[in-house]
Amino acid sequence: MKYTLVALIMSLNVQAASYEVVNPIDVNGWKATDRDAVVELIQNSVYKKVVLDCDSFLHGLTLTSDQSSNFFMLHESECDKLWKLVKEDADQQASSCMLVDFDTGTLEYLQNQKCTQN
Repeated sequence: MKYTLVALIMSLNVQAASYEVVNPIDVNGWKATDRDAVVELIQNSVYKKVVLDCDSFLHGLTLTSDQSSNFFMLHESECDKLWKLVKEDADQQASSCMLVDFDTGTLEYLQNQKCTQN
């Protein structure tokens, strides 16, 4: 079991490290799923689907495009904070910009700001 978990984490790190592009994601709200702390973000980006999972053993974002899915791992407190910000924005009917950088392992959430196109 221990080796399986280590292999899973290492494969996630390899996958994340191979993903080099930082794409802006305009977050406009969220949709409930069949699990309490797992939501699909209503968003505009190059991704077909973005899911925030603060319920599973590994917390994070799954970013799905037509070609692949990438997982960005978050610490439990980071996931809870992001979920709180997304809910606050939805309550205020505001959209925000989320920047996920797989190279540096950082996520930036800019409340009440649209992502700028480069």
